[in-house]
Amino acid sequence: MMDESKVHALAKRAGGRFHLASLVQKRLLELNRGQRKLVDEDYVDPLYTVLREIEEGLIELSPPDEKVIEAPAEGPRLQAGLDTEG
Repeated sequence: MMDESKVHALAKRAGGRFHLASLVQKRLLELNRGQRKLVDEDYVDPLYTVLREIEEGLIELSPPDEKVIEAPAEGPRLQAGLDTEG
């Protein structure tokens, strides 16, 4: 088990706990699909491999390629089915 200070340091390096969780999940998926490890240590649990790769700065979370579509400032209003007339 990893101590809290080490998790905090990894989260800081990854850009926050959410980014750390996303990075770990994506990298685990890559390893499970056959990509090679970037560290020489041979851990039984691939999670430790990923954490070590993050610790050494070998991987980082990249921004998504897709564009964010913003809702227009003014547009049709959704009616919740409430009768506003008397």
